[in-house]
This record gives sequence, C-alpha cells and structure tokens, in this order.
Amino acid sequence: MAIYYVTTSGLTTNTGLTVNSPWSLGKALSSTLPGDEVYIAPGEYFGNFTLSVSGSSGSPISFIGDPLLSKNWTGINSGEVILTNFDTNISNPINTNPIISATSRSYVNFSNITFRGNTINGLIYVITCNNMNFNKCFFNQFNSGSAGILISNYNNNLFNFIFTNCIAYFNRSTNYFVNIISNQTASNPVIIKNCLVNNAGIYSFFVFFGRFDIQGAIGGAIIQNCTCLNGDIAIQTVAPSSNKDQVTNCLIACNNSFYGNYSGINENYNRVISGTRLNTPVGANSLTGGTYGIELGSSYFYGLPNIQHANLSTNSQNAGIGTNTNILSPDIYNNAWQNPPAVGSSTYTLLSQGSLYIPSDRININLTLFEGTTSQSIQVYLGVVGLTHNNSNLTVKYTRLNSSSVNVTLASQTPTGSWVSGGFCAIDAVNMPGYYRFDIPDAAMTTGAKSVTVAFQGFTSNTNGTFASINLQKMQIDMAQPVPTSNTAQTVGDALNAARAQGFGKWTINGNTLSLYAPDGSTVIKSFTLDSAKFPSQRV
Repeated sequence: MAIYYVTTSGLTTNTGLTVNSPWSLGKALSSTLPGDEVYIAPGEYFGNFTLSVSGSSGSPISFIGDPLLSKNWTGINSGEVILTNFDTNISNPINTNPIISATSRSYVNFSNITFRGNTINGLIYVITCNNMNFNKCFFNQFNSGSAGILISNYNNNLFNFIFTNCIAYFNRSTNYFVNIISNQTASNPVIIKNCLVNNAGIYSFFVFFGRFDIQGAIGGAIIQNCTCLNGDIAIQTVAPSSNKDQVTNCLIACNNSFYGNYSGINENYNRVISGTRLNTPVGANSLTGGTYGIELGSSYFYGLPNIQHANLSTNSQNAGIGTNTNILSPDIYNNAWQNPPAVGSSTYTLLSQGSLYIPSDRININLTLFEGTTSQSIQVYLGVVGLTHNNSNLTVKYTRLNSSSVNVTLASQTPTGSWVSGGFCAIDAVNMPGYYRFDIPDAAMTTGAKSVTVAFQGFTSNTNGTFASINLQKMQIDMAQPVPTSNTAQTVGDALNAARAQGFGKWTINGNTLSLYAPDGSTVIKSFTLDSAKFPSQRV
C-alpha cells in the first residue's frame, strides 16, 4: 500500500509520494494500485477525468479529499476539494461530459469531495462497475436533466454501491441524485444512508432503481435516515414485490413520495410530509402530514442559537420516531443520534456546540522542561473561540517517548487559576482569540522519558489539531542562583552552605562553641560544641 498526494498544480512527472512532489488528479486516477490512498488538497480541479484503476476485495483504492489540511501541505489554505467541469466559476462548462467516468472498475472509495457541474450523463458516470463507496461527498448539478451519479450496469450482477453522509443540491435540474439502470437482481444491495437531497431549483428526484422495460430489474436496496426536500419523486423503483427496497427513518417532502411501479417498496418509520404514493402502503410506524420540523434558516434570522440547515428544529416532531435497527451512527454531521433516533439525515445540534474546529494556521509548540516538573501549564493556539473543557468532541491525549497515548480528562479552569490536572480554558477570547490554557498532567512529566507530545484534536475525525512537543531534560544547577542560609537538611543547598561555611566566613570560639559564619561575617552557618575551649581535639 502506498500513500499519494494530489494538488491542483501536481505533475504527472512527480513521484506523488510527498506533499512537495504531488501528482495531478488524472495521474492518480490512472496509476494507483489496490490498497493505495490518495489525499487530494483543497482547490478546484477542472476538466473531465477517467477512472481507469481498480482496487480489490479488502484492499480498495481510496480517493480522500483533505479540506481541513490533515496533511502538511505547503502554501495551501483549507477549503473544499472541488471536481468540476466548469472552466471557471463565472462561465459555462467547457463541455457537458461527466466529471468522472469509469467502465468495469471496482473497489474504489471517494470521500470529502465536492462534484459540481453541468453534465449530460451524470456528474459521475459508471458503466458495469461494482463495489464503490461514496462518503461525505457533495453533489451539485446545474441546469441539467442528468443525475448526480448515473450507474449503468446492464451486463453484470449487482453491485455493492454504498452512499453515506452525502449531500446533493440540484440547481434547475431534473433528474435523480442516484440513478441506477440495471437488468440484474441485486444480491448485494445498494445502500444509501444519512443523505440529504434538496433541489434548490425547478425540481429533482432522490433515487431511481431499475429499467422500465424489464420488470423486477433490481431490488433489495436499503435507504435509511435520508432527507428529500422539494423534489418531484423521492424514491422510484421497478423492484419486484418479492424483493422490495427497504426505506426507513426518512423525511420526505416531495410531490410524490414513493413510486413503486411493481409494488417494490417496503417503507416504515418514515415521516412523509407530502407526496402521493404509488403501490406503496403506509408503514405501520410511519407518520404523514404536518410541517417540516427542520431548520430552514429562521433561528439565525431571529438571533437564536444557530442550527445547521436541515437539522431538526427545536422540539421537532421528527425526533424519536425512527428505529435503531441497522442505523448508521453518527448522523451526517457526525453528531450522535438520540435513542430512539430521529427521521431524516441529522439530529438536533446547535452549531455553537458542534461547529468545526479549523485552526487558521498550524502552530506547533516546542518546549524544553525539566523532567519531574509538576503543576506545569502551557498555552496552545487552537484557531477557534468558544471551546470549553466540556466540549464532548474535543480530545486531548499525551504520549511519552516509546509509550502508548493517554487520554486526558479536561477540567474546568480559569486564566489565573491554580493548576489542576487537565485544566482547560480560553485565555482572552476577545484580545487573544483562539488561545487556550492547558494544565499538563504531572504523570506526563515524570522521569523516565526524554520527550512527551500533547495532541489536541477537534470536533470531527478529520479535523486538524495542534501539538505541543516537550523535550524533558535532567535537572541542572543554576550556578547564578543564590544559596539561602536557612535550608533543609540533606539537600544540595545544605551541602553548599556547609562548604561555604568552611572557607568563606570567619570562625569564632565562645566557650566550648565553635561558630562558622557566612561571608557577611554576621550570619552563623554552623555551630559545633568542642571538648575543650583551649585545647580542642574533637567535637562532642
């Protein structure tokens, strides 16, 4: 397995093995091998690309967008990874061909990528392909009668296409998010979970399975926790009644909700706000009618705590009416479902509690401290305001050299408070936004290791973090440090005082008492009782 890197300025002549020698996207789509991972830097990749490689079972090829700069890219800012057939953002596409085409390819994964364009045969057009996964991808089709993804598998047995945590927006488009044309029965079903589709234009559809000319062309698809708004038909299928598509936990507001041409849809635990049905009985636990129950912009408009678009609104009627069976957790925005879960693609979460943590610059801290140091605090830059010790998805771990990582339980702290293990707080959100105090646990600093690294990670698994690298040195004596005249016995200071007393100050005998003085001539450092005032031979 190899890891490759792609940028908008990458070259086919580069090795692709480092961020400083990146490939072009076309090179990566044609040269990778089973098990390889390809990280794609933020930016816009213009043109039409052909996928001409395949992975294998257990060793897929993964194309991974890196919008949050998890890799140490040079001179690149965070942002979307966009594949488009528009030649610029202010002109029409150079052509209407698919952004990615593939024929007879398999075991390929795509994640964290935006596909945006105006195409004829889908933003992505695959023929006789199988075992492809799309996770956290954004599909944006303009002015087209074509799908987001058009899958044509006339001649091979389906199928294993999986779509999770995806969003599709159609701007004046008239086709499906996923359009599957096939004449085979699915032994390995298409799976679509936690997806949001909004037409944002004339009209659109969610998903279509099969061929009208062949009854029972496909069946057994699984659609769960999806939201479909403002389209013409939500789910249309020519699946046979003996191998029905299964639809659960979905929120649907379309002209037509279910279009089962051959009674091939089994739906339950859904909420259908609007839309007529064809050959699809109402599920025993499904609800019909009412309002959306999702956030459409009103909270921010009124100055209320902001909720992500299409999330459940406060006290939504969509909460707690779904089923946990086969649910994909967490939701589309990486928030945990309630129990029982809601219908739709996402649960109720305030953006102020679950916003992305994106440092504006990667600032790693390098410190040198003495091993065994206790009650040590440091300052770290995390690039966002509003984090507290009880943000559930903010994690802090430390690892000592050649040791496993240790999770740190964060504790409440103030900028000037006494040290407490794991203490965490903002220093000054107004004048020093993004800077935080962190109290290092004493266990991280104990003797026995030459270094310790403290890692901070944000709200999602793909979010950047910051690191504090601490070199631990042996304790050294400061040769300029004053030695106190009063000290604890059996310490280094005690030994230095004894040495100083024997050579740096006066000695006096008063009776049988010998006194040794500091250099000031007045401070007694040591006193001894002698066996004789005139002829001493020993201490007594």
